[in-house]
Amino acid sequence: MSFVCPKCGRFGMEWDSRAKALICNYNTCNHVIIVDFCNESRNPDLKEINFALEKDISIINENSEFNIPV
Repeated sequence: MSFVCPKCGRFGMEWDSRAKALICNYNTCNHVIIVDFCNESRNPDLKEINFALEKDISIINENSEFNIPV
């Protein structure tokens, strides 16, 4: 299952079970979201993946060059 990458906006983010992370497969992006709340013995469910994506989107939006106060 692919997800939209919060950095580049393309459907290329996939779950890597060995790294316990969501990784964007586009070589121009290579954005990584480490899912630290995931249990070692299982893969995260869709709700946990969506939570990690939303958390990363909010971090990207806070650090965006467009949100710099003037």
